[in-house]
Amino acid sequence: MNKKKINALIVFIIGILVSAFSIALVIRKVEFSKLIETAAGVSGAGFFLLTLSLILTFFTYLIRALFWNLIIRFGAGYKLSYKNSLSVLSIGLLGNNILPAKSGEIIRAVVLSKKTNLKKSFIFGSIFLERFFDLIVLLFFLFLSSLIIKFPENIKKIEIVSFIIIGAIIFFLLIFFLFYQKILSHKVFKFSKFLSKFCAWLLEKINSFKKPIVEILNLKRAVISFLLSLTIWISSTISLYLVGRTLNIQLSLIFYFLIIAVINLGAIIPSAPGAIGLYQYLCIISLSIFGIDENVALVFSLLSHIIWYFSSSLLGVFFLFFENISLLKILSEEKRNIDYNKGE
Repeated sequence: MNKKKINALIVFIIGILVSAFSIALVIRKVEFSKLIETAAGVSGAGFFLLTLSLILTFFTYLIRALFWNLIIRFGAGYKLSYKNSLSVLSIGLLGNNILPAKSGEIIRAVVLSKKTNLKKSFIFGSIFLERFFDLIVLLFFLFLSSLIIKFPENIKKIEIVSFIIIGAIIFFLLIFFLFYQKILSHKVFKFSKFLSKFCAWLLEKINSFKKPIVEILNLKRAVISFLLSLTIWISSTISLYLVGRTLNIQLSLIFYFLIIAVINLGAIIPSAPGAIGLYQYLCIISLSIFGIDENVALVFSLLSHIIWYFSSSLLGVFFLFFENISLLKILSEEKRNIDYNKGE
């Protein structure tokens, strides 16, 4: 077994353990009678709200496809058709839902590379940039909610520490990105052949990877990208809010900006495909801050999880059949013949 397979196996095992531990934490205090009662209490009006939530979730995928399309156009000057960007994005989301270790991102890069002959390293750079804007928007939601919502003192301290840690990480990443050529070419890395070769390889990859990032540093393009990402996450927040109203959770919309930020920042942690278990735990934790009963929070997590999992999987399956693509075939071919970091 080569190093890549070993690393993938380790990530997969960690993800399964994280999800299993999360599920254990979730079910230890569940009152199943109350859980069933809460779920059974969803009325006809509640089903209407859930339908609206589902429609909004589909809308976020349409906007995300446009967002990714523009990043590629800004970065490569390549006029990717909207259908192709939606198709590849949907297949990638399905991959994340059913395969371990965020394999959907690899699938996105491989499928789009075959469709367009764009380098995979460039496509990974575009995906990174898409996620970076998502991170900025989610941090903005955290900041906005912290100004409006009055938290208990212990929560406030955790929030401050989290901001400092995340801010420090972003700061050091920016410093590295600005001076990576000097850093990787420094004589300190020349004493070892391995380090020297590794730094040269990393330098080559970053030069290809950074192209969409450099191109989008234009203020107008950055603002457009931020606004599109903001639209995606506002729509997702309203979708969650509608699920909350279905269960008669008495929280205003501003509280859901915090909830969606906590859920999606926490979902960075490796977990089982589809974030099963971890998603439920993060929902319960974020809702418990505002005194929502754990059983109600669990039903909320299950309903919202079903909505985004079903919608993204449905789109992915549709495009898989429409384009006659096999996820497992893509991954097996990539592992056997191509180092996906390499690009062409």
